[in-house]
Amino acid sequence: MIKKALSVMSSKFADELHLSELAEELCVTPNYLSRLFRQETGRSFSDYLSDMRMEKAMELLKSSTLKIYQIGDAVGYPNPRYFSEWFHKQTGMSPGGLSQTPRHLTDGKRRMVKKVEEKIDLPR
Repeated sequence: MIKKALSVMSSKFADELHLSELAEELCVTPNYLSRLFRQETGRSFSDYLSDMRMEKAMELLKSSTLKIYQIGDAVGYPNPRYFSEWFHKQTGMSPGGLSQTPRHLTDGKRRMVKKVEEKIDLPR
């Protein structure tokens, strides 16, 4: 069941996705899915979803030419200000700081990016 939940989350992470909707799709109660999700993944549904979004945001920031507001929208945060605040809270740096090409990053920013990447390492 959790494999199915993770599959749905992977395909819908950019949408407004709620535990209750996922539970309904899987024909279980939200409480049961929440408990099972934490047992199987070691993290809450919302933390896991946030990490999925962060991983994709970092990938897009480092490798695409999209603007920051477009990246926010692509990962489920259509409000650019909220995306920037969320990103800063999670990483300690602004999305603009990460979108620089690697050759322009200072050593300090490179270390910060590496720490963030290690923090959000999702099981495949």
